[in-house]
Amino acid sequence: MLGKIIGFELRYRFTKSMTYIFMALMVFQAIWYAKGTYDFYINDATYMNAAGIIYQSMAGGGMLMIIVIAIITGTALFKDLEFKTAETLYSYPVKDHTWLLGKFTAAYLVNLSICLTYGLGFTILQYTGIATPDKFGPVPWGHIMYGFLVFSVPNMFIITTISLSLVVFFRNMASSYLGVFILTMLFILAEGTRENATNITLVYLLDPFGFTYTKDTIEALPVELKNNAYFQLTGYYWANRILWVG
Repeated sequence: MLGKIIGFELRYRFTKSMTYIFMALMVFQAIWYAKGTYDFYINDATYMNAAGIIYQSMAGGGMLMIIVIAIITGTALFKDLEFKTAETLYSYPVKDHTWLLGKFTAAYLVNLSICLTYGLGFTILQYTGIATPDKFGPVPWGHIMYGFLVFSVPNMFIITTISLSLVVFFRNMASSYLGVFILTMLFILAEGTRENATNITLVYLLDPFGFTYTKDTIEALPVELKNNAYFQLTGYYWANRILWVG
């Protein structure tokens, strides 16, 4: 029955034009964020598609992505709660936890699919005409997939879980948006206090997306490592992930 629920949700999502509009927005956001991040390093030899720029862009996620994930995740469950359609959609008896697990899994898979198109935006960056060819290195396929695994996968899990949980508890879509808004405010607070913080460890833990630690780590690297290095997963990274995923 779990497979039927997940399959139904996936078929529903991927037959809607809005899903593909969201994917197109993610490609645009990747290009936009890479260009914006590159402007901080424009005076050195860092590439616009450098590994460090990709990691920062993926760790932050971006406002468009956060909004899209809140919409998709909340509506995955809210319509069934509001209109009491679960009994109609699923003709076999299904337990609450199976139904909720199916909804969560489907929403998470859709969110990851949309996030993959965010990575796609980085692969086509040098072909968009946004800068001259000398501003780019080779397409960093390995770094994009690595960034997806260490940043996007856990961040999508955190946002999906919080959005869906709040809809379950409060039975309305506004709670999903409120939860994501609070996450965003924590992220903004951490980023805004990062440079002058007296307790930087607290700032790193406060950030739900791990962006502040990622940014500080990459800024401290020499140009060659900014361009080509894989992000090192230190104790700060794992402490942040364990706290928020937990």
